Amino acid sequence: GVPGDPALPCTLHFLGQTHTELDGDTARAETLVSSYHRIDTGSGHTDSTIAGRYLDVLAHRDGEWRIAHRTMQQTWTEGNRDVVKR
Repeated sequence: GVPGDPALPCTLHFLGQTHTELDGDTARAETLVSSYHRIDTGSGHTDSTIAGRYLDVLAHRDGEWRIAHRTMQQTWTEGNRDVVKR
């Protein structure tokens, strides 16, 4: 699930192709993503699937590449849309 969120006991993310543009110690990456979420509504469970792209800015520091900023750009959602509000 999502750490600290008992309403999302199960999530699963599939990452697809990534396009990366390198510029010195920074980079931009666009990665296709599809995610499944099981949502505890309090009276049962419902499911949601979201597809889209992660738009990342990466930074190279201390010999490691790390994500400095991430934006999720949704392409479509199916099922319970409450997960999008989280």
